[in-house]
Amino acid sequence: MKITIIFLIFLFVTVGCGKKSNQTDNQNNNTNTTTTEESKVNEQIKSDTSSTSQGSNDKSSNDLGMKSGLPADFPTDIPQPKNGKVIGSLSSSEGTMVTFQTDVPVKDLVEFYKSELAKNGFALSDGGETLIQDNGGIIGFVKDKRDVGLMLSSDNGITSLVITYK
Repeated sequence: MKITIIFLIFLFVTVGCGKKSNQTDNQNNNTNTTTTEESKVNEQIKSDTSSTSQGSNDKSSNDLGMKSGLPADFPTDIPQPKNGKVIGSLSSSEGTMVTFQTDVPVKDLVEFYKSELAKNGFALSDGGETLIQDNGGIIGFVKDKRDVGLMLSSDNGITSLVITYK
């Protein structure tokens, strides 16, 4: 249930926010004028885009509470995705979620994480591999009493990956 809720939040953040910025860009191109509110949104998007770099020490947050950069407590036994860019992180009482973007296809990422996490002592959790398809899925791992979840979504050659951990 928790993974489902987190996945829905992930989808809202990655899909919903992306469409809003595309709509704003289209409106700007069509009318060459922006309202004060649209200007604020564009400035926030530019600010968020320019401050999201891997391992950034900038811990500013956006309106959703997502902090830029990789969190200081990101586990060393969980690899970052190849060709990955850290989008940001969000911490709650349920754990921490770190969002990445990469050009690696979903199935390749799943195989990479199965292999690398197994090398680091993780095993698939009960019902851990759920809904793995070409365009997304959810997979869970466990090590000792630690849970790690991966939520993947792909669109237009860009894969979004959310790693959750407690």
